[in-house]
Amino acid sequence: MSVCCALAPLPHSITFCNSVTTLSLFTTMPPKKKARTTRASAKKVLKDATPDTEGHGSDASAVAKPRRAVRGRRGGLQDMLNMPMDVLLEIMSLLQPRDLLNLARSTKDYRAFLMSRKSESLWKAARAQVPKLPDIPPGMSEPQYADFMFFTHCQTCLKPNVHAQKVAWDFGTRWCSYKCAQDSVEQNPSILYYVRAELGPVGGDHFLTYEYGLLGCRSEVYHKAQVKEFTEKYNALTKKDDKVALVKEYRSAMHERSSLGYSLRYWAEGCKAQKKDELLNKKQERWDAIKARFIEEGWQNEFAFMSRKTAESLLALPSVNKATKLTSQGWSKVKDDIIPTLELIRQKRLEAEQQAMLVHRLKLLRDACLEHQQASGKFGRPRTREEDYQPLAADLAYMPAFHEMINSPSNVEVTKRSFTELLGSWSDLAAEWFEQRKSEFRQCALRALGGTPAADVKDPLELAIVSFSCGQSPCRLDSGQLRWPQVLAHPCCRRYHDRYYTHARTTGDSAYHAAVFDVFQDSAFNGIPDRMRFASTLEETRAIISACGQDPESVTFAEMEACEARLTCKRCAKPDRCLIMDWRQAVRHLLSEHAKRHGYTAMDATEWELVPEAQRIAANALVPALQDSWLTATSRGEWRYSYNTVKFVCAWCRDFTSDKVKWTTNHVQNTHQVPAPVFEVDYYISDDLRYHTSPAGVWLFSASLVEDEKTQMTVKKGEGFYASLIPPPPVSVIDRILAGG
Repeated sequence: MSVCCALAPLPHSITFCNSVTTLSLFTTMPPKKKARTTRASAKKVLKDATPDTEGHGSDASAVAKPRRAVRGRRGGLQDMLNMPMDVLLEIMSLLQPRDLLNLARSTKDYRAFLMSRKSESLWKAARAQVPKLPDIPPGMSEPQYADFMFFTHCQTCLKPNVHAQKVAWDFGTRWCSYKCAQDSVEQNPSILYYVRAELGPVGGDHFLTYEYGLLGCRSEVYHKAQVKEFTEKYNALTKKDDKVALVKEYRSAMHERSSLGYSLRYWAEGCKAQKKDELLNKKQERWDAIKARFIEEGWQNEFAFMSRKTAESLLALPSVNKATKLTSQGWSKVKDDIIPTLELIRQKRLEAEQQAMLVHRLKLLRDACLEHQQASGKFGRPRTREEDYQPLAADLAYMPAFHEMINSPSNVEVTKRSFTELLGSWSDLAAEWFEQRKSEFRQCALRALGGTPAADVKDPLELAIVSFSCGQSPCRLDSGQLRWPQVLAHPCCRRYHDRYYTHARTTGDSAYHAAVFDVFQDSAFNGIPDRMRFASTLEETRAIISACGQDPESVTFAEMEACEARLTCKRCAKPDRCLIMDWRQAVRHLLSEHAKRHGYTAMDATEWELVPEAQRIAANALVPALQDSWLTATSRGEWRYSYNTVKFVCAWCRDFTSDKVKWTTNHVQNTHQVPAPVFEVDYYISDDLRYHTSPAGVWLFSASLVEDEKTQMTVKKGEGFYASLIPPPPVSVIDRILAGG
């Protein structure tokens, strides 16, 4: 039965009283609902209005009355009123106000009995069953108090589950929306402005009960009944003193009601929090029972490894997030929901245990390498250039013997002595590692030279046409000037920020490399195929070697270095000057001035002019002094014309590189306490740039430029000389160059 039907005879009002004044705050009940016509009666009326064509009389009992499905036993309390009065009163004295009000709403007999004033003692006893429940407000009946405190429906439209923020505690009313409250409240009544204007400061403060922010209102909301009552009393007075006294009386009553409303709100929020804690405790008990079941089945390690975030996600599952005890049927559903997650956790746990084992064994390898290096006297001194071609401790982790021992099963005992025995002679290990890297680069060269006579030579890495370039975008060495074995000293092959994918493509084990980096704080050498690639200047280099009069398919790098032939570029030659270059300088000139990526066409051997004997001898005479002066100026940090910025490295550590000599010397002084750093001892130019950083060439000027100041300065520095120029290229070649860009 609805609330309005159960409490229809009672005036649904709330009255607060004090010794000074009485205030009634009335709320309007919704109209009584109309009785619904049952299907049986409707069918009976229709049947009575239809003639009986078959001669059978109408039988109302032939239509069965539908029964509402109700769980549990029906009619269990129908004989309760027939019990002895003392037994009935004893039972009801143990109930709470919510139970009594629900019982009063069940039948007319219960309602008549419980709504009688003779049952007031039962309601008081019921309130005593509720811990810390505030006393009933003056002027409010027991059923009204129970309905307000223990039920959450709107007291106008009976909408259930009205949020606590929509309760007017000072009014003693609950509304679901402003639409339901608009007949009972108003905003900014005019009497307030009138009182303030007439009484001044006395009427400035609040003296009527109000709610702020109720139901989304951005202003104060007042109860219409109280406003009307105060207005009538205020207008009936003529003396100002009486009006002031009335305002003070209402203000005192307002504070009393506000204090009472606060206590009601505090108790309701406490009950809500207590209920929430009870639900959480029940859910926790269910979760503990679930964990106990899984631990019995052998998942204890997974629960110990489980993160808090994962546990919270499991607690949020519908089959787990219940405030009921775990049953056999519920356990079957929970098991189906959680087992997939536990299997993933088991996989991650095994991976973590494997990672921990790898880190432990790699630390043993690190300690063994440190002891081996200390015994060999490598500590306490700067390293040499030759040591840049040797493996680091991180490289040993990828050598077959060490890799196999580190990845051996967990039941195999691995100690530091195990790695010490494998280390043996460091020179033998370095030679083995060097041959492994050489084999990688040789295979890369053979793939690039496939189908040519150069691929049939004994060692293709010695050929002059074989060079490599760095494939990393921040690196400037993309011109194919990295040669074997200087490429082993290139720092991009050990870039530390490639932690998770370096070696992953070649070994398929990124976790292993992550463990190596965590232990050694350095990446192992990774050249082919992740970092290094065969230079794209193969055909251009062939053309330059051919212009020097050598066979590019068989001439070695050492032979080209000994070759005294010098070239000049026909594209860049001018009537009064030209640049004389050796073959390596010609390659760099090609890449910097006429590269394909800049839109230029490829240069063949016909576009390089061989310098005559006299000019070649004059140019070669300047090269040693020019190279020495260039290197000296570079080591001092002075700018010189070259094709690449010089990179200085610290000989005391592998963590510092810079293109500024001042920064390098400061690092050596401040970090390694070397008072006066010496070039080629405490720091040096990275060996991977040995054949890449040098002067661009020697300038040949015409005698007509003898009086030119710039050319005089160049000749004075030893970077050029005056002589007769090389004959200009044929017109057909010039036309072809201009036509090709």
